[in-house]
Amino acid sequence: MKQVLKFLDKNKIPVERLSIDKIKPLIIDQDYEDSAKDRVKKADLKYPIVIIKSKGKLKSILDGNHRAFKAVKGGNKFISARILDIDAAEAPESYKELFNYKISPKF
Repeated sequence: MKQVLKFLDKNKIPVERLSIDKIKPLIIDQDYEDSAKDRVKKADLKYPIVIIKSKGKLKSILDGNHRAFKAVKGGNKFISARILDIDAAEAPESYKELFNYKISPKF
């Protein structure tokens, strides 16, 4: 994750304010229990989530699923996010290979 954040910083990828409705389909778990429930409670929404974008569409949450879940369940209308477009010319080939996976939405 540190390498991805360095890449986003180096390429001046800004923090965006995204509608919660746009990220709901990207959340991979809707029934946090036990210690995961505590992680959701402690999640700090001041930090942006990181979302993978491919073929012009938001594809998955790379970092911040607990924050996204907390924002949805808390009734937030927006969340801060940085978008990693793996189709961008400057995106490393390793990112294109590593982050080209399929997610089944839960919400």
